[in-house]
Amino acid sequence: MGPDSSGSVVDLSRTILHIEEKEDVIGLPARGAVIGVPFVFSAYIRVLVWTMDPLVIEKMIEQGRDGYEARLAAGQAWLKRGEVDRALVHLERACETVPDRSMAWQELGRARLASGDQDGARMAWKQGIAVAETNGDKQAEKVMTVWLRRLS
Repeated sequence: MGPDSSGSVVDLSRTILHIEEKEDVIGLPARGAVIGVPFVFSAYIRVLVWTMDPLVIEKMIEQGRDGYEARLAAGQAWLKRGEVDRALVHLERACETVPDRSMAWQELGRARLASGDQDGARMAWKQGIAVAETNGDKQAEKVMTVWLRRLS
C-alpha cells in the first residue's frame, strides 16, 4: 500500500502507520521522505511521530487480513482515541484468536476498566498474568499485577 490521498498512510510489512508531522524547536515543520528514520535538515533533527489509524486497520481486517496482530492494533488504536466500545470488540477478538499472548489480555483489561467494568478488567488481567507466567513474560506479569492491586 502506498500513500493515501493525503499522502500520509504507509504500509510497512503489514504495519499500518499514520504520520503526524511535528514542529521542531524553531517552529519549522518536519519534512522528509525516508520512513522510520530521524530526519536531519539544517543540522536540526526532526522525528516523525507514528500513530495507528484504526479506520485503516479495520479496512485491512475487512479485506481479509484479519488476525491477532490486526485486532490488537485496532483495539489499541481505538482505546487511545477514547472509543472504548470499539476497542473492546477488537481486543476481545484478539484474546479469542490467540489466548496465549499476554498483550491482548493486558489491553482488554485496560479497555474494560475504561468502560467501568472493574470485574471484567480483573478477570482479563488475571488471565493475562497466567499467560505471562506461562510464557515467561515477567514485565507483562508485573504490570498487570500492579494494575490488579490498584483495583483492590
